[in-house]
Amino acid sequence: FGANYRLASVNFSSASHGCAVGSSYNGQNNIYGGIILKTNNGGINWGVEYPDSTNYSNLTSVCFPTSTLGWAVGDSGTILTTTNGGNQWYAQPSNLMNDLKSVCFISASQGWVVGNTGTIITTKDSGKFWNIQSSGETTNLNSIYFPSASQGYAVGDSGTILSTTNGGTSWSTHSSGKTNNLHSVYFTSLLMGWAVGDSGTILMTSDGGSNWSLQPSMIKNKLNSVYFTSSSQGWVVGDSGAILSTHSGGSSWVQQP
Repeated sequence: FGANYRLASVNFSSASHGCAVGSSYNGQNNIYGGIILKTNNGGINWGVEYPDSTNYSNLTSVCFPTSTLGWAVGDSGTILTTTNGGNQWYAQPSNLMNDLKSVCFISASQGWVVGNTGTIITTKDSGKFWNIQSSGETTNLNSIYFPSASQGYAVGDSGTILSTTNGGTSWSTHSSGKTNNLHSVYFTSLLMGWAVGDSGTILMTSDGGSNWSLQPSMIKNKLNSVYFTSSSQGWVVGDSGAILSTHSGGSSWVQQP
């Protein structure tokens, strides 16, 4: 879309409506501020929708639980929300200065955010108040996903995998068997999920996160995001333009040109 935009996350609330977030920079990695792009026609055209102030830091994640309600998070505790499908964005107080990496809402009112140094915060009132949850971790958490209101997962640096069965009141640590940083987690059900990370790492669980097994990616690229449309069909994207797909639940992955 623009050579000076670094886009980090995209989310569609319908086949036509979507938003992407990231940062604008000058080509020498000097970040000017957060950037939000919006489409109303399935990505054929994108418009630039800045927050109220262009002083917001780099934005890292966006989530729309409905066609009108959305949240974006970023560096230095930034949380933005929109109530009109992304036309205007407003800041919500996180009372944090940690960099926030991932946001997940399961309804118009209930959501979670994770970030650096084991940060997990949650809201049950659409972000009017954000409450800290104890992760028991000091490593950076990079991604969070809840397949239900009670069951959720977070992944982070040094192979960290956390899970909760009570909406985040308490979190348990699981062994990933890897020390590579993990950057994204996604579940298609309460049992089946995947996590991806550095050095081509793809992990899969079929028992709700108790045990994780390594799947062959056949590449060494940093993998940044994973998404499945069913228990068998999924995609992974990463650095240097890497795109992998599977039609077998990850038993085999094919690199797409």
